[in-house]
Amino acid sequence: MAGAGDGGWVGWGKGGCTGGFSGLSKGVVQGCPGGFGAGAGVVHRSTLSTTASLVKKEWLSKCARRLSGIASKVFTDPSYKGTWCAPALRAHMKKIRQEDEDLKRRSSQCSKNRLQNESQRVHHRQGSISAEEVKINMEKELARLPTAPELYYDGHVDNDGQFVNPKAKQVWDEFQKKKAANLECEDETQKKSEDELFFEVVGGWNEKGRIFGLGAAAHSYYDRPTCEENNGKKSRREYIKSLETQVVELTAKNDDQQKELDQTKQELDQTKQELGETKHGLVDTQTNLVRTQQVLIETKKHWPKPPNLS
Repeated sequence: MAGAGDGGWVGWGKGGCTGGFSGLSKGVVQGCPGGFGAGAGVVHRSTLSTTASLVKKEWLSKCARRLSGIASKVFTDPSYKGTWCAPALRAHMKKIRQEDEDLKRRSSQCSKNRLQNESQRVHHRQGSISAEEVKINMEKELARLPTAPELYYDGHVDNDGQFVNPKAKQVWDEFQKKKAANLECEDETQKKSEDELFFEVVGGWNEKGRIFGLGAAAHSYYDRPTCEENNGKKSRREYIKSLETQVVELTAKNDDQQKELDQTKQELDQTKQELGETKHGLVDTQTNLVRTQQVLIETKKHWPKPPNLS
């Protein structure tokens, strides 16, 4: 640490910033003469805090998935030694898995869901490499940050240009349509970037805090909404869902009413027709009565006079 100051890490206090590692952080964040903090501030404190939070979250997520996979091997893979798990504990865990009805029910349901949704799942082709690592490699190759659609395409198309599944192709086709429509827009103020168009196509952030097809790299392109914004979006979604339900119910009700009106109209037309036929019958009957009356009058004229009995 010669030249950096006296006393190992403490020396950063004289050559750069005081306070050991915390002083180094301060130097990087705020900027100070010497050390890593020379000149103007390098990184804003809030940026470091946000980055640390994202790194921690991604690390915990990967650890959880890895632990889940390791624990699953204890149950499903007899050849897995699992030296970390004592034989008695392993037997107990297997017993729970075999006898716990709620666990078996949820496991069965998850299996059904995976089978039913297999055609809808979007697989990527980079294997165990995260989308963030793919982004970094592309950034080196392109000498710039790749766009969100470029990252999505690279992760979901094989070397022959074929998409990993129909759902992945459907998303890309929809993006291409929006992109073509955006290019035809004459008003420059209304045009959107490719990242904005892709964000619209995939539907933005989902309830799990992810963006469809971008994995861990989503935070490099879009700001994640706050809890208040998430709650607001959830409320709007619930409100829209309730409105859609009301529309469906009203439509069904209107259809039933329309059927009743059609039936009533048909009955009225039939009644009107029957009344018309009855009217014609009455007219014919009246005509016949008049004729009969005339015949009786004429017949009466020709009746012989009764004899005079006086």
